[in-house]
Amino acid sequence: MRGVVFYLGCAGLLLIGSLVTPLLLALLDGDGDIARRFGAYMLLGGLLAGGPVVAILGRPVRMAQPERLTLIVALWVLLPFLAAIPIWDMSDFNYRQALFEAASGITTSGASVLNTSEVWPRPLLFYRAQLQWIGGFFALLSVILIAAPLGIGGLTRGRRGFGSGGDVMVGAGSPLATARDVAALYVVMTGLCTALLVLSGHRTYHALAFSMGAVSTGGFLPFDTTPDEALNVFGLFVVGVVLILSATSVYWLRNLITLKAPLTRQRFGESAGVIITIAVLAVIMVMRLAFVPGTLPLDLRNFAESLFNAASLVATSGLESRPGFQALLPMPLVLFIVLVGGSAYSTGGGLRQYRIGAMLSQSRSELDRLVFPSAVQQSHFGRARLDLPIMKAIWSFFAVVVVTLGLATFAVATAGMPFDAAFMAVVANFATAGPVYSPVWGGDMPWPRYSEMGDGVRLTLAATMVIGRLEVLALLALASFRLWRGKGLRV
Repeated sequence: MRGVVFYLGCAGLLLIGSLVTPLLLALLDGDGDIARRFGAYMLLGGLLAGGPVVAILGRPVRMAQPERLTLIVALWVLLPFLAAIPIWDMSDFNYRQALFEAASGITTSGASVLNTSEVWPRPLLFYRAQLQWIGGFFALLSVILIAAPLGIGGLTRGRRGFGSGGDVMVGAGSPLATARDVAALYVVMTGLCTALLVLSGHRTYHALAFSMGAVSTGGFLPFDTTPDEALNVFGLFVVGVVLILSATSVYWLRNLITLKAPLTRQRFGESAGVIITIAVLAVIMVMRLAFVPGTLPLDLRNFAESLFNAASLVATSGLESRPGFQALLPMPLVLFIVLVGGSAYSTGGGLRQYRIGAMLSQSRSELDRLVFPSAVQQSHFGRARLDLPIMKAIWSFFAVVVVTLGLATFAVATAGMPFDAAFMAVVANFATAGPVYSPVWGGDMPWPRYSEMGDGVRLTLAATMVIGRLEVLALLALASFRLWRGKGLRV
């Protein structure tokens, strides 16, 4: 388990290092008490997380399949418990409420018990928003370094070694080198988005908050102002475009930025599906908006808002430009969009379009087989060849997701919530699109806010967020006796 401890320590150091920004913000606001508390957490956390890293650093580490699955489960389960401590300490929340906020941030769900930001100090609000930015980065690494190489849920398998220490620590293809490359792209996107928003007349604080949310496809904002009020037309377009890019494959995006045209074309399949879906939804929203009574003539701002909201749904951010805008679409369609989500190699949640495309492709092949029984056919999604093991993994993943959503909805509904409200809350949080659940969907009988739900319901939803990030099958595979007997396991 040396590798598990090492990489958990690295994740802890990243989380602790991120406290520098809230600490500086507290000093800027003249809040010495908050600054001292963040400083204390940095010191204590640095010792606890840095000790194992320093002790293992330079020693060869190789991780077999059980250790990799243990790492991904431990990462998503432990981080919310640790990240909740500053929220519990510096607010009037009890630990259960703080745990819900932390889990929502780390998983980029964006569901919140906090109804107004005025009751929290600005550094703590920024810390909560920053959690989703870090969570988006961990989501990318989880898929690239663990889920895809192990073929979890039918993702493309790879043969990348998962090691660290000595000369392989920074070698090409090592996990830390991959993390460095992904971090560079992640930071550059955030910086460019922030710069564009600042240059277009937005406050730096607002610009950075929107940039972190867009790049991580999260739903937290550290202020009460709605995007429609905080962003001008250009700002809505910028954030919408960044949400689109964040919903596409990180590999395609890297090739696009580095101007590698052949590779960009090869990896365009799934990303093209994401972009087309967003474009179609934006057009539908504009058309629906034109028939809303009392709506002003359509202008550029209406198109910008439609793009923003369409990208937010597909990217599973869940942010609305203004309350009720997403209600222009039927609720079943909204649920389907966020449940499908974006690209497999993105910060978005949900089933991922790769899996849905693969299932549709195989279904079409099976229908063709009924007409031409003797024909030799192969299923493809884009350039990816869909063989039997991949399709078995994808259908198994889909079946487990359906069962998970059913059990979670039953648990929430039996706690006193209306069934349709329970189902929407579960789907939204499984897909890490927490803000999609809103009291306005209840019509004349508004659904309860997150703050009005019981602790049991919120903890169930928090567990659903984490399970969604774990790709479900990773958690089940870890509990398999066959895996720990050394026989391996297809997930």
